[in-house]
Amino acid sequence: QYTVKEVFGEVRVPVLEGKPFADLLSLSASYRYSDYSTGKTTDSYGVGMEWAPVKMAKFRGSYQRAARAANVVELFTPAGVGLYDNDADPCAGANPTATLEQCARTGVTAAQYGNIIDSPAGQYNALFGGNPNLDPEEADSFTLGLVLEPMKNLSITMDAFQIEVNDVISSVPATTTLSMCIESNQFCDLIHRDSIGTLWAQDSAFIEANNQNLASRKTSGVDLGVNYGYKLAGLGHLGFSLMGTYLHEFKS
Repeated sequence: QYTVKEVFGEVRVPVLEGKPFADLLSLSASYRYSDYSTGKTTDSYGVGMEWAPVKMAKFRGSYQRAARAANVVELFTPAGVGLYDNDADPCAGANPTATLEQCARTGVTAAQYGNIIDSPAGQYNALFGGNPNLDPEEADSFTLGLVLEPMKNLSITMDAFQIEVNDVISSVPATTTLSMCIESNQFCDLIHRDSIGTLWAQDSAFIEANNQNLASRKTSGVDLGVNYGYKLAGLGHLGFSLMGTYLHEFKS
């Protein structure tokens, strides 16, 4: 049974209202603590501010720490060893295409190097499925915005944002894991060779290709919104709306 217990609170404080250079000044804060039955906990919180020096213009900004725990599919999809295709193990055969130093990163010993039997079928073992030990994803977001109401029924909003997500839950193909370990010493802890150095002959040989906390993402840009409404006498209301985003960057 997968359960979560939470405690949360939120407060909004109107500091000033109807004052010179402060038609509105308000602060807000929030906090949430989550305790998951998988043994993981998260803290989510945020602070924000709104300041309207005059009625027609308002500035706003916020900082948020968000968290997303792994879902049931990501955690509990049955995990098992299956086969994946590869042209060859670069550390197998009498004349490996990778050096001893590179192969040592994947778990090959000096005695095994040059003596590892490659898979005649070009198929190797990998672990696929869920992972009950996944950590929650965490994100930090910053926003800074402006709201303008220059005339009746017209509002214009502009909000700059920057978001960074860490511990993104994903999986890497076994072939990519092997090549990245050999080329740049990354993901090497996901590779498990058997007692004779292969990635296929014994049950102890496999590459972890199940869900992991592997990635980070970062994005920034500007959101723009324009809304205008006009009341038609006896015919209802006519509205125009424009919403768009300028994406400055998106990195994964």
